[in-house]
Amino acid sequence: MLDYYAEDIGISKELFTNMGSLLGAGLNSANICGAVSAAYLILGVKYGSNKKIVKEKMKEFNEEFLYLNSSKECKELLGEDVTLPGIREKLVENGIKDKVCPRAVSTSINILKKL
Repeated sequence: MLDYYAEDIGISKELFTNMGSLLGAGLNSANICGAVSAAYLILGVKYGSNKKIVKEKMKEFNEEFLYLNSSKECKELLGEDVTLPGIREKLVENGIKDKVCPRAVSTSINILKKL
């Protein structure tokens, strides 16, 4: 997702992708979805020089994401805690990860386009 926005905000794709390399799987702790965390990075780069505006944009993003997905938590979106042994593999095997994660990314991108 970060590589999608890199050029738009003037950061190299490689650098921006590396910055977000640990965001997946809810920061590797099944917490906030990596697509949500990536959106926060993008909002910070685009609007971070104005704290009031960046907080408003984050609030708008959160409201829309929650409306469309009911949660920002990785383990709630996937229905499992990916930090537990064998769960990530199970989610991949059952096609759940391939359904949920791309939807979270595309939802985040679409919301960011409106902001």
